[in-house]
Amino acid sequence: MKTFFYVLQKCIKSNQIIYPNDKKFQIFWPENYHKDFLDVSSYIYLFMYDMYYTYVSSKQTNIQTNIYLKMAKAKLSALNCLLNNIFISNELKEKILDIFCKAQRHYYALTKLSNVYRYKVYPLVVTTDLTLNPLPIDHPATFVLLQNKTRYLFSMNDLINIIETAVCNAPNFFLEPLPPKNPYNNQKLNTSTLCNIYFKMKEGYCNFSLIIHLFFLENFVKNNFYINNEVFLREYAIKKYIYTSHYETLYNAVKIMLVNNYYTNKLIIHSEFPKDLLVKIFRPYLNYYYIIHYSIKGQEKIQKYRNKLYIKLKEFYEYNYLFGRKICTGRRRKIIRSPFKFKFNIDHVSFFQKRCTTFQTNFDPIELFYNNNEESFGSDDDTFSDNEDN
Repeated sequence: MKTFFYVLQKCIKSNQIIYPNDKKFQIFWPENYHKDFLDVSSYIYLFMYDMYYTYVSSKQTNIQTNIYLKMAKAKLSALNCLLNNIFISNELKEKILDIFCKAQRHYYALTKLSNVYRYKVYPLVVTTDLTLNPLPIDHPATFVLLQNKTRYLFSMNDLINIIETAVCNAPNFFLEPLPPKNPYNNQKLNTSTLCNIYFKMKEGYCNFSLIIHLFFLENFVKNNFYINNEVFLREYAIKKYIYTSHYETLYNAVKIMLVNNYYTNKLIIHSEFPKDLLVKIFRPYLNYYYIIHYSIKGQEKIQKYRNKLYIKLKEFYEYNYLFGRKICTGRRRKIIRSPFKFKFNIDHVSFFQKRCTTFQTNFDPIELFYNNNEESFGSDDDTFSDNEDN
């Protein structure tokens, strides 16, 4: 803000540079600029005064708003007070607006020049991604992060994962969004950096993140992001948990899900059946099961998922009711006593296989997003197109 005030005073060719928070301003302002309101410089100092104290008062409120938004709001609010003042002539208003635009132009040019200087002069301390692969600084998918007078190179996909992990933090599916941080120095990413990451992502050299897009629409204020997207974030946390957790973690949940269904409760799964294979087959079913039990209540989607899961498990049982049993595939010879050969019955219908059913659903954009981005959660299935009901 001081830089903008400095540029403003240079535009009016002031002999003395003062700021509203200085004691000099309290003396200099009333004695010299309350005398002649026909001079445009008087209104520029009035603009500085209103802008500064509007910003200070907004900082004292408990409203969670970005600092840059507060500064911009204070600037435009002070300008509107002058331009809407009926006691100021139209000629003076034109002069005030011209000086303001000129100051804005010089201020942003100075800011851009300073950024170019920083990105060229500051030392480069990290030149690899998080997996220690070298990153070329001029590659379109490489992002240069500037913090503490040093530069860090990041892969765009790494940055997207860092931001998504922070803002989607949900222990036990209760959302507690965290501010995204630089993993090398544990410092928060400011709003300007997050904006640069977002627009870099939109250039198309990396995977587009719906999470970051929603975060951008909330001006990167994590509390507003959490409040306005709570349902989506809860289901995203469930989806990520299902498709990234180890099979040992999910094995008991799969068994409970099968027991609680009228049809799959009749399945006899051998105790030696591979746990990883069982979890791999039932991950999509378990995702619906968790949404039914842990998603935010009162949604029509929960009833839709409950009916859909019931039908899917019924189709699974009817396709192969002997699933999970241990089958003998070889006989013992009379002369040579060779051991029996066994295998497990793993024949099953895929969750995403299109089958004839009378169950109807409506278009769901969030579900479509999940199904089209299943591979990002480390799924073991090749096809995730859950459109069999359309």
